Amino acid sequence: MFAKRNQTIGIFNTIPQGWTEISEAEYIALRNTPSVEVQREFKLKELKDCVNHLKGNTSEMYITSSLGFKVNADTNSLENVNTLIDLNANIFRDFDNKIHKVSLDDLKIIKSEIQQNAVNLYQQKWKYEEIIKNASISELKELKLNFEMLDFTQR
Repeated sequence: MFAKRNQTIGIFNTIPQGWTEISEAEYIALRNTPSVEVQREFKLKELKDCVNHLKGNTSEMYITSSLGFKVNADTNSLENVNTLIDLNANIFRDFDNKIHKVSLDDLKIIKSEIQQNAVNLYQQKWKYEEIIKNASISELKELKLNFEMLDFTQR
């Protein structure tokens, strides 16, 4: 006879007190279903993969600057903006490869917005980690990992 109690399953000659009899098919299905801990590990791996994909995919790593154009927002772009600031440059190429005449203050704004977006992405990651740590199997299956870049024109 097959039986379960909470998340534990077993095979018995007689069903122990506090256990519920289940069919062989249900027993097999439960036996082959990874525990919530295993499912959480899978989802945390998916989160890590998603973050790594985002870091390496400049086509998705952009913000909309308060200056009115899209700006690449990956770590390499932050380094480039720092160089432009150091050189006191007055031109900037945006995400769409359009050239803009900018001031030193404009470049500092772009730098700050890229940094704020980085913090925003880490906060989203940490929120997902917390959700995953406390989610049930069904919640884990429904959880979609989607990172939102900041739009500074909406602030």
